[in-house]
Order: sequence, then C-alpha cells, then structure tokens
Amino acid sequence: MIQHLHIKNFAIISDLEIHFRKGLTVITGETGSGKSIIMEALHIGTGGKGNRTHVLNGAERSLIEVSINKDDIRRVIYNSGRTKSFINDEPVSESNFLERMGKSIDFHGQHDQQYILNTQSHIHYLDRFAGIQQHSDRLKENFDELRAVKSKLNQLIVRQKHAKEKQELQQYQHQEILAANLQSGEDVTLEKEVITLRHFDELMQTTQATNHQLLEADQSVVNQLSKVRKSLEKLQRIDDVFAPFLKEIETTIVSVQDSSSSMIQYVNSLDHDPQRLSEIEERISVLDSLKRKYGGSLDAVIQKGDELNRASQSSVQLDDDIQLLLTNIAELEAEFQKLANVLHNKRVETIPKLAKSMAREMELLNMPGAVFEIKIRQKLDETSFVILNGDPVAINESGYDTVEFYLSANPGIPPKPLAKIASGGEVSRIMLAMKTVFNQSDPIECLVFDEIDTGISGYTAIKVAENLKTIAKNRQVLCITHLPQIASVADHHIHIEKTQSKGKPIVTGQYLDGLKRNEILKSLTGNT
Repeated sequence: MIQHLHIKNFAIISDLEIHFRKGLTVITGETGSGKSIIMEALHIGTGGKGNRTHVLNGAERSLIEVSINKDDIRRVIYNSGRTKSFINDEPVSESNFLERMGKSIDFHGQHDQQYILNTQSHIHYLDRFAGIQQHSDRLKENFDELRAVKSKLNQLIVRQKHAKEKQELQQYQHQEILAANLQSGEDVTLEKEVITLRHFDELMQTTQATNHQLLEADQSVVNQLSKVRKSLEKLQRIDDVFAPFLKEIETTIVSVQDSSSSMIQYVNSLDHDPQRLSEIEERISVLDSLKRKYGGSLDAVIQKGDELNRASQSSVQLDDDIQLLLTNIAELEAEFQKLANVLHNKRVETIPKLAKSMAREMELLNMPGAVFEIKIRQKLDETSFVILNGDPVAINESGYDTVEFYLSANPGIPPKPLAKIASGGEVSRIMLAMKTVFNQSDPIECLVFDEIDTGISGYTAIKVAENLKTIAKNRQVLCITHLPQIASVADHHIHIEKTQSKGKPIVTGQYLDGLKRNEILKSLTGNT
C-alpha cells in the first residue's frame, strides 16, 4: 500500500505532503483545488509518463516521492523534459523502474472510460480475466517476428531477382568477349596491316620507281657508285691510302643492291585483296567496340572476359538464405496457429464466466436485469495461412479473434455494442464492476479512482459506495468524489483546498473528522 506522498514544484503544487492510511480514503475539494493533480502526481510517481509541462512555472524540476510498502520511490522531472527515477535512493533506468513497480497500483480515470469504449481494447480485458496474458504476449511476439521475417524474405527475393538479372548480363558480356576470340596485340597488328592495304598502289609505284633509280636507270645509284669504284681502284693502285675508301664504296654498292632486292620482295609479298581489307576493317570495328565497352585496351578487354567468366561460374548465395527463411516462416506460422487456437479456445471458455461476473457486479451497482454479453468473431481471408473450422481467417497481433462487449441496461432490450449505447453513469459503473471482477482474480494492493462517480447520484451512488467499501476491506482504495454517499462511508477523508499567497496558489490537504468532516459532507449534499 501507499504510505506517503510528497509533491514539490508539480503543476500548481509548490509543496505538499500526504500520509495515506489503509481502507477506503476519499478525497474531496472544490473544482480546481488540485485533487486530480495530486492523483496525477501519484500516477507519475509510480510509473506514469511525465513531461516538462508538469514542472511548476519558474522551477527547474519537479520532485515526486512515494513510499510503497518498504520501497521509497523518487522521480524527478526536469524542465527540459528529462525524467530520472530512483528506488531506495538507487538510480534505475525507466524500463527497470516500470518493471519493478509492476501492478501494485491500479489507476482509474477518464482515460479508462475511453479505453473500455474502444472496441479494440475488449480482447485485452478478456485475456486478462482468462489469465492468458502470457500466451497473448507470446503470440504478439510471434506475430511481430513473423512480419519481420516475411519482410526480410521479400527483400531477399528482390535481391535475388536483381542478382539473376546481373548474372544474365555478365553471362551475355562474357559470351560477347569469348566469341570475339581475342589475341593480345591483335589490334596493333591489324592497324598496321590495314594501313598497308589502304596504300598498296602508292607502295607499289614508289617502290618500283625507287628500285629503278637504284639499279635500272642509266644514271642509277649503282651505276654511279660503280664508276666511283673504278676511279678508286686506279687511285688505290697508286696509293694504298685509298683502299679503305674503295672497300666502303663496294660495301655501299652491295647494300644498295640488297635494299633494292628486299623492296622488290616486299612488294611481291603484298596481297592486294579488297576483301581482306574489308575483313580487317570489320574486325577492327569489333575490337574498338569491345574496348569502348570493357576497357581502354585489348588486354583490358581480355582481363574483363576472365573476370566475367569467374563471376558467371559463381552463383549468388541467396537461394540457401531464402530457403532458411521459408523454413523459419513455416515454423512461425505453425506456432502462431497453435497459440491462436489455445487463445481462441480459452476465450470461448471464459466468455460466459466473465459475462456472468459482470452481470452480477452491475446488479450490485443498481443495474438490475442488466445483460452483459461478449461476442467473439473472425473474419474470412482467402490469403491467410490460419485455418479455423476449415476456413482461412484473418490474423492480427491477438490471434484471429475480435472481441466486443455488448450491454443491455434495461430488461427486455436486446444487448447492443457497449461503445454505442452506454451513458456516462453506466460507463462509470461498468468500469467499477470491471475493476471489482478483475481484482477478485488478480488482486491489486491499491486502487485509485479519479471521479468514479461521474454521471451517478441517489440510490446508485449508495450502491457504488457500498461496492467501494467492500473492495476496500482487502486493499487500499483512494477515491476522488463529489458525492456524500461515497464520502460518508469512507474510512478516511482528505479535503484539498487551494488558496492564494502573494499571487501564487497554495494547495493543502488535511484529514477531516468530527465537525469539520460533517460540514464538508453537508456541503457535498448541497451539491447533489
């Protein structure tokens, strides 16, 4: 139970300290006095979410201290929005703090009424009552994991498609290079040959003319050198000093003759075939195209061909990964079906028990003859892997069931969806009945009600008061109320007042007894 609450610099509260007692404690006060703010601080102090708007204007931080059983809880909210939590003066992370606080306190406020009117929340109430929350949590984990694995599978399939397209391109490129039957340096050789063939006539004519000038003309180079040789022979017979010159001239004559012979052989070796020129030009065009595609040189193209050959021979290792994911999906789907079946069967089994308990509690809360029904449905989905009674059904994070509460507050009137027909007073009583039913199977140390009496009065208020009194026999109950019927049966009565001092609000809280309590109860009676 809660023993102590200390609030500092929170909302409009500069400093407030309250010691709580066992049993039923009602909290009263004028509208705007700060009652709900105190409960909000208690909620945040025991695990609720705080933010910078909770910090008193002008303060650097808010401080909330709560003593629960043997633990001293402290939460600090800074005006930056940051929150720090301490248990017995030891700092703890937010996740650890929430885990350690557990379910020792159950708060009911206006958001709870909105929650029960939300159809999607009904299945969670049913699961909690059935005691299958762990199975439900595991199924949600399975659902999330299954969705993640299927998303990964889709990504791998896309990658596999791209990999196959890339592999097909690589195979095409390799075949293109392979079909060209390339030889290193081939392009240089062909370029030389094509130049020769393009200038065949010029080569032939110029070579023949040169040969004529060297050997055949009357004044050919060889004839002129022969005359020079004869002159040097005469001079050499006179003086041996001319012998080297004679030898060089003779060597020159032989060299000219050899050059002429080689040129004639070269010209005779030329094959003036126009078809050959066309073939070479076509081949050069092929080589140039490959060089533009795969590298700046023929050697680079040949190297690229070797790389593509190795790449085309090595398969992309995605098939195994995809197969593993498919196996994992099959296992997860089988587990989902199993868990969903367990949840479905347990829900069907539990529905009459919860409906009966709720009807009994609502009767105690002055709703005699009220009928509370719980309908469970499934939606067909031809693409679903989950089968129920031979039909594929749609799945969600809670299995394949949808649950909705139906209510008939008056005898003889068919039950209709709770979210569409319940009045404010009925919702308050339904919530109180729900709290009572749930706490019988899942005891909570402390219940906190923020204006559970919304929309009720008279005899109904008396019934609600009796219910709260009964609940408080086994646990601590804190209840903000405006009704004397509830305030009068409480074990303890705290009255909240807000005054002004130097232009600032001062919120105080004190226990009432005797005459002072009677005065407050009388004032409450005047408000009803």
